[in-house]
Amino acid sequence: MANECSICEKELNEADDLVTTDCDHTFHRQCAQERLDTKNRTDCRACGQDSALGDALARLKI
Repeated sequence: MANECSICEKELNEADDLVTTDCDHTFHRQCAQERLDTKNRTDCRACGQDSALGDALARLKI
């Protein structure tokens, strides 16, 4: 797992509520959701893969 969320740049801990994209980047779930809600961005913040964050968040809601 990466050491920090590339959205908020804070440390990731296994106890945190995390989301991992298909491109294998991990973010705080709240950061990913805020990126989607406020910026309408679903791409991976780390590598730019289209829809990666949106797809990962959608999987959590199933």
